[in-house]
Amino acid sequence: MPRGLFTQCVCVLLQEPVGIDAVAEALKAYPIRDRLAPADHWAKGGPAVTLDYRPDVNGVAMVDVVDQPWPDALGDPQNETELFTAWSQGHFGPTTYPGSLLRASQQAWAWKAGREVVLQHRAFVRARITYALNAGPDAPLFPPGWDTIGELEFLTKVAHAILGLPQALCYFNPNGEVLRDKASLESQLPSSPDDPIPIELWANVRIYQMDPAGELMDTVGNGQLNAIVSAGGLDDLRDIEAVFPAKRFDYREVDEFLRDLSLYLYDKGDVIKDGDTIPGPGGVEWTASLHDEPVTPPKRRTVRVGPADTTE
Repeated sequence: MPRGLFTQCVCVLLQEPVGIDAVAEALKAYPIRDRLAPADHWAKGGPAVTLDYRPDVNGVAMVDVVDQPWPDALGDPQNETELFTAWSQGHFGPTTYPGSLLRASQQAWAWKAGREVVLQHRAFVRARITYALNAGPDAPLFPPGWDTIGELEFLTKVAHAILGLPQALCYFNPNGEVLRDKASLESQLPSSPDDPIPIELWANVRIYQMDPAGELMDTVGNGQLNAIVSAGGLDDLRDIEAVFPAKRFDYREVDEFLRDLSLYLYDKGDVIKDGDTIPGPGGVEWTASLHDEPVTPPKRRTVRVGPADTTE
């Protein structure tokens, strides 16, 4: 949990609420398909506009205004049933877990001002893609030719347009725990189809001190990039965890290693096996192991790697 009704979700945090007309004006480059009244609970949807996204398979992007701060705890099943149910149905993103905004602000290495800016937000705009709107009970949640990267690129451009509003503070991807202001988002948007995918806008790299002798760097958000739909369900792309002796490796080199390995898995699929070795930082081999539980939240499958010449 979750996945639910929505295949992708990104947000823009707001200093104060805005009207849906202002959102529609910011999105004037996109033909508005429809306008939706608020849902029966704010967590499921505020006033919204919808945009066509792959209409051939009933794809639609829903962009709504939520007149509430981001609910980082995502509800309690006993005392906040509506909020918890909305989260379990994927209304806050297909791979979003409680604490995503807190962790994003604590690990905002690419935009350190975000740690303070997020404290100013009082509302948010949410952009989600679904293929289930007004569809029958047998309609697939994941259509033929499901393109996760195409979805993320579309929603990131929508968020960029929303960032033009005077009330907008920053971009927030809750699934990948990423924060960016407008300038840093623009600096990483592709300028041509041949540019690398902007994985930094969708998945964060984090740093943790394990104890005096060890460090952990990991990715969060790779599950948005690719997933395999099968009769048994859906398996998200694994995140990467690098565990290594303290102060032995340069953080930037490990960051690049994690990104390259993530893109390799995106391109090749779930091909890494327990015990495989991979050339890595420091000019040494790193040994991989597969895990269904990560070292740190949120819950997700991981490939854990560490230098093969280290026994700690």
